[in-house]
Amino acid sequence: MQFEVIAQLLQKHRLPAGLVVVGLFLFSTGLAATLGKRNNTEVKFETQEKQITPTQASPQSIVIDIGGAVETPGVYEMPSGSRIKDAVFKAGGLSSQADQEQVSLSLNLAAVLSDGQKIIIPSQLEESRNSAVAGTTASETININSSSQSELESLSGIGPVRAAEIISNRPYGDIKELVSKKILGQTIYDKIKDQISVY
Repeated sequence: MQFEVIAQLLQKHRLPAGLVVVGLFLFSTGLAATLGKRNNTEVKFETQEKQITPTQASPQSIVIDIGGAVETPGVYEMPSGSRIKDAVFKAGGLSSQADQEQVSLSLNLAAVLSDGQKIIIPSQLEESRNSAVAGTTASETININSSSQSELESLSGIGPVRAAEIISNRPYGDIKELVSKKILGQTIYDKIKDQISVY
């Protein structure tokens, strides 16, 4: 008898009961979605904090090129604020061919390096090569005691008139006589003095 009464009540109120069930389902689904979003937000926030930790920042550096009389010439990455002496050390130190005198006179080992800087360490071989080139140049100078008119005119500032005066005042014991004999002015002499000789 009691079961029949309950069955009649359920059948009579079937629609409202169904609405209650659907409402409970939607509420529980919405609550779960809200909790899920909150958890996701917290995870993303923690990840973002890890990305900006200062320990992951790379130190500042510069790149330099060092050559000449060092053991291992090449391109090196150096900490910002390094000095030339640090670059020499990085390249293995001075080689046995280094010109110690020129290094001490012309190179400031305490100078701060800049990005992209090129450093050349003076070498004894380079000094010898320069001396050889200078000797060759001297042997190829124009002899003012024996050169022709056209050869003298090839010099800067020397035209036909001055070339003729040089020839007419031969011989010369020293190239400076071109000035003392008032054949050339000091300005023109300074331009050609390294290109002429008397022997």
